[in-house]
Amino acid sequence: MSPTNTTGIEQMFDSSRTPYQLPDPTSILDPDVFRAVFGRSLDSGSFGTITQSPNGGVRKVLAFSETPLVDLEGIHQNVKISHFNDKNYILQKDDISLKFSLSERNHLHVVGGIIEGVILRSLQNIEGVVSYHDRTFTVVNGHIFMSTEMDKAPGKTTDELAKEGMTLESALKISYDTASTLQQIHGQDIIHGDITPKNIMSDGQTTTLTDFGNSRVIGLDLYPSLPYREDNEKSYVVSFANDLPLVGTPDYFAPETFFTGSSVSGDIYSMVTTTLDWTTGVVVAPKIREEGWSTEIYQSTKKAMIESDVPRPVRQAILFNLSTNPENRNLELFISALGTSLGAELPAGVRPYSCPSVFAQTQLSEYSRELAKTIIL
Repeated sequence: MSPTNTTGIEQMFDSSRTPYQLPDPTSILDPDVFRAVFGRSLDSGSFGTITQSPNGGVRKVLAFSETPLVDLEGIHQNVKISHFNDKNYILQKDDISLKFSLSERNHLHVVGGIIEGVILRSLQNIEGVVSYHDRTFTVVNGHIFMSTEMDKAPGKTTDELAKEGMTLESALKISYDTASTLQQIHGQDIIHGDITPKNIMSDGQTTTLTDFGNSRVIGLDLYPSLPYREDNEKSYVVSFANDLPLVGTPDYFAPETFFTGSSVSGDIYSMVTTTLDWTTGVVVAPKIREEGWSTEIYQSTKKAMIESDVPRPVRQAILFNLSTNPENRNLELFISALGTSLGAELPAGVRPYSCPSVFAQTQLSEYSRELAKTIIL
């Protein structure tokens, strides 16, 4: 371990992650066939490939496996896929009924895709969450695909906007809208799990949080209460939700995420590091992971925000929420700081901004060291 590494996190990083390579839908089929069935490929995200849907929306296409799973030639849309036990499934279409099994890796890949649709369905009452329509299964020459149908969010991804030159006011407004949406999501006991500039879209007026491929419910006991469809979605989810691998964007992960998985506090950390990126161009999480929350990083981060004219309340709230102790993070504080700086009306239940205590920051390196020791031992 490097003498400057106070956390031990970087050294253990590779061994703490589950190796996880997704089946790439675009490489399984001939490109022309893939385009004809699923639409033009736009991007790739957690658990799938994003395509342009014929109805004007977008699809997230997930492949069950790199190899054919059933003996069924041709293109068959809107088939029914049911999970009946362990990693075993049954495909039904008209008078066709075919059983197949998945590897552990591909089975969890499918479970993650099912969870995304179920969670999106439960969040459609929240403004700022991408609109979800349906989930369908398609078979192409024995290959099975899942499509999640959604509206195309207005505007561009904020990583694109940042590259083009995002104003400070726009960055703060998008941060305020996203954090307010995230607070409501947490209020429904849901974790997003991958807050990054790439997963937030804006047209200057509307901000939309997308890509719920890493979203989870807070507590396994709450999974049975999700709004499942009439088929056996619940069977996919309840039995295997706890086994899903860690997938996401490490550059915005909280340090503890690599060991404990996604969490509310991890979402908060990702939110403030995203705002820091938008406002200063600084991506700080990897450096904190390597060196711990040091005085040098604290001062350089603060300096970057001052030089970028980030309002003082927002600077304070970002520095406070970069705590490597997850218990110290507070999304309401961040929303309040943003709202105060923008002169916006605060959401119901959010208190007026007041400067947080700096005491929490004095305990960060010690906490990180203890966390690392626990894991090493």
